[in-house]
Amino acid sequence: MKNVVVTIAVLLVTAGAGMAQTDTSYLTVKSATHQKYGLDPTKELTARVTQTPADVLKKFREAGMSPTEHVLTDEEWKKIDSAFAMLPLLNQRM
Repeated sequence: MKNVVVTIAVLLVTAGAGMAQTDTSYLTVKSATHQKYGLDPTKELTARVTQTPADVLKKFREAGMSPTEHVLTDEEWKKIDSAFAMLPLLNQRM
């Protein structure tokens, strides 16, 4: 079992309904978002549930909190898989 903190960030990047099809500016935003947060859209959603980065834990500690690592149980992994499966296909691909 992986040693992880349940840190799931769901970033939904959607194009506005009135956006012209020739407008590709959203591609730059999506790419910048992927880079900024280290997201790899080629990975399965569950593969993106990983150990919390040290800098994130540091920010919590600096705010006076005491974050601890959590090892997900098999039951928790099933719940995560189930939650991701309920997302619309468009959001799963994002």
